[in-house]
Amino acid sequence: MLLLLLLGSQAATAQVDTNHHHLMGGEGQVEEETVYDPDLQQYIVIRRAGGAELSRQYLSEKEYRTRQSAREIMDYWKKKEKEKRDKEEKKEKEKKDKEENQFPNPPKISPAAMGHPSRPR
Repeated sequence: MLLLLLLGSQAATAQVDTNHHHLMGGEGQVEEETVYDPDLQQYIVIRRAGGAELSRQYLSEKEYRTRQSAREIMDYWKKKEKEKRDKEEKKEKEKKDKEENQFPNPPKISPAAMGHPSRPR
C-alpha cells in the first residue's frame, strides 16, 4: 500500500512532454514519450511498441536539451530535403505534362485517306 502511495505521488507530480515521437512506421511502430520527474529532476524517455515498454532512459536537463536541439536540427534538414524532392518532382511533372501537350498524338489517318490505296492481303 505504501508503495502505491509513493508511486502515485511521483506519477501525480510528473509532467508529460506532449511531443510523442514515432520512430518507425507501420505495425511495429515505436513511440517515444518524454516525462519530466521533478522529484528526480530528470527527464525520463520511455520507448514503447504496441503498448509494451521497451526501454527507459534518464536524462539531466542539459542532456535533454542537447538531445532536443539535435532532434530539431535533424527534423529541419529532413523537412528541407523533402521540400527539395517535392519541388523537383513537381518540376519534372510539369515538364512531362508540357511535353505531352506540346505534341499531342496525331489522329490515325488511313493510307486511303492520304491517296494511297491499301493493299489487300
